Amino acid sequence: MSDDTNQPTPRKLNFLQMLRTVGWGLLGLRKRSGHDGDVSGGMDPVHLIIVALAATALFIVVLIGIARLFISHAI
Repeated sequence: MSDDTNQPTPRKLNFLQMLRTVGWGLLGLRKRSGHDGDVSGGMDPVHLIIVALAATALFIVVLIGIARLFISHAI
């Protein structure tokens, strides 16, 4: 008999958990146990890439906005 029936199915990460994972990854401050828990938690690679690209684009937009704000006040 197979032991697969006794193991619980991994739950999928919701959007906020995926965003938290990407945020910690972008900062580079991630514990190994947290990473292992997220990976074993059923992360979909396509969703991870989409969230990472969106977070990176938002970060760039915020940096450009801050730079424009300082430049406009400096002149």
